[in-house]
This record gives sequence, C-alpha cells and structure tokens, in this order.
Amino acid sequence: MKRPGSLELVPPKEKRSKSIPLTHLKVEIKNFIIVLRTVAPTFAFVPATHLYRTGPTEEYLGTAVHLLTAVESTAHQPQSVVQLLMNTTIRLPSYSDMQSDPNPDLAHCFRGFPVPVPFEMDRSKRLVKDLKDIQRKIVALGNALYGAIPLPSPSSFGQPGKWHGMQQNDVFAINCYRPGNRRPRLPLKVRHPAFYEFYKNMHITPTAAQLEPFRHAAMILGKVLTDPVEEESTRVLDIIIVLLKLFPAPDYRWTNETHVGGKGKYDLVCKRALSSDVAAPLIIIGVRLEPSAGGDAYLQVCRMYDIYIASDPSIALSGAPAFLLAIVGMCHLVL
Repeated sequence: MKRPGSLELVPPKEKRSKSIPLTHLKVEIKNFIIVLRTVAPTFAFVPATHLYRTGPTEEYLGTAVHLLTAVESTAHQPQSVVQLLMNTTIRLPSYSDMQSDPNPDLAHCFRGFPVPVPFEMDRSKRLVKDLKDIQRKIVALGNALYGAIPLPSPSSFGQPGKWHGMQQNDVFAINCYRPGNRRPRLPLKVRHPAFYEFYKNMHITPTAAQLEPFRHAAMILGKVLTDPVEEESTRVLDIIIVLLKLFPAPDYRWTNETHVGGKGKYDLVCKRALSSDVAAPLIIIGVRLEPSAGGDAYLQVCRMYDIYIASDPSIALSGAPAFLLAIVGMCHLVL
C-alpha cells in the first residue's frame, strides 16, 4: 500500500535487491544457451543417418534440438526458462556409449581411444556436467526470485477456482493441462528414458497370454467399482487387492495413506521393492467416492506430486517418472 506523501510503492533498496538476482539469472540463461549450442558441433561426426539424428531415440535430439529450441524461444521470459529447467533431465550419449555402437561408421571414430573413454576425453560427459551445473544455478536463482508466492495445499488446489493463481505463475505452474496451455514444452517421451520405453512399447502388440492378467484385473475392477460403498477406505481396499495381482510383492511395495510434506496424502502408492526412500513411485493413486467430494482428485494428486518432487533435490534430478491416477465416482451399469 502507498503511504501518504510517498513517491514509491516499493522502497528503492528492495527494487535494487531484486534487480541483481534477475540480472544474474539472465546471464546464466545466456550461458546455458551458449553451452547448449556447442552440443551439435560436438556430435558433428555422427552420421546423418544414425538414430541419434533421425530418431526414434531421443538421447541426442532431446537436448541438442528440442531443449535448445525451447530455451531459445522463451529466453526473454526468465520465469518460463526456470520452469522448463526445473522439470528437465539433461542427457546425451557418451563417447563410451558410442565406442560400442553397432554402426561401424560411428565406432570407427573412436579407434585408438582408451576403453572406456575417460571423462577428461569424453566431451559429451563434460558437456552434460557443464549444462547441469548451469541448470542448478538457474533453478536456484529462480527460486530466490519467484519463490515468495504462497502455494496452495493439495486440498485447496483441488477446489473450484483455487488452482488458477498458481497456474498463472510461469515458475510454479504444474504442466497438467489445467488450463490447456499448461502442458510440457517437450514431448513426454524425451523427458525421461522410462517414458520413451513406455512410448516404444505401446507399438508392440502383446500376446493373449500377456494380456490375460490385465483382462482379468479389468473385469474385477469393473465389478468392484459398481459396488455401492460408503467409505473411501473400502474403495481403496477393493482397488489395491486387484492391483496387487499385477504388481505383486516382493517385487513391489504398496502403501496406503502416504503423507506428503505434511500437506496431504496419497491414497495408494506403488514402488519397486529395491527403490530408495527418495526414489519416485511408479504409481500414485487418489480415490474419491464422488466427483465433488473434497475437490478435484486429479488436481490434488498433481499438486501432491509437485510437493513430493520439491521435498528432496535428488528426486528432481532423477527425473521422477510416475503414473498419476485419479479414481473418482462410481461406475453404473446401464442395462
């Protein structure tokens, strides 16, 4: 609020203090682009017909082409760059990987190199390290600059209209398609190797034997989701009994009512048995008996995952791929 007789809405000292980190942020974004532009020349020896250049593999294209295009197109909006890099895993094929490439024209380029190529000679690994170092600086500066807005709890985020404020902020908005422009700038399959594998496997026709467990699970779910129940805990139990058949112990660990940062809880979480405590879950599920009960379950699950990612720096660095499911309401059979 402006005080009587005051000429400044914000004290000059506060203006200066904010302009300094903003200037630093712009410098680091510029440095990031400069280093990113050196990726293509570093891989100039790769044949034009190789999968690194043509796809479908995205190890090279995801960073050298898609990420560079995204950062250059938003460089004039520092907040957008911060948001992009907060959710980006930087990776490139290393020279050691290319030493054993089945393409003889590519493997020939490394004749006479030590096996494996040491770090000091592997320009690809050094580039990835340089890019990740600048990425961390950009994210840290972005958090210092834009981290003052109050972020809603998952329960509040799921209420009608409550998510709009956070989704209008370029740094903290979740790319969950609410509203429609809040979507990933890079294709999902280039964000993490797990999603690339999922995308690739979608085009493989499974056998009847491979489909049978899923067909059986779908039939049981079709029955239990039409049963009239009064408690969400009953619905959660019905669901986990079915999913345990698809993701059984001891290979997988299922937990219910997993609390997230003291701000909410997942109804069901599935992790690999060998995963560390900070490893990303494979599956996260939110359950609501009615669409209006407690707000939008899909948005709540998205916000809880957002809190989970921010709870430990190592989680974001891993890429944290996960499937988020919101099971809402009751199925009704129509005869």
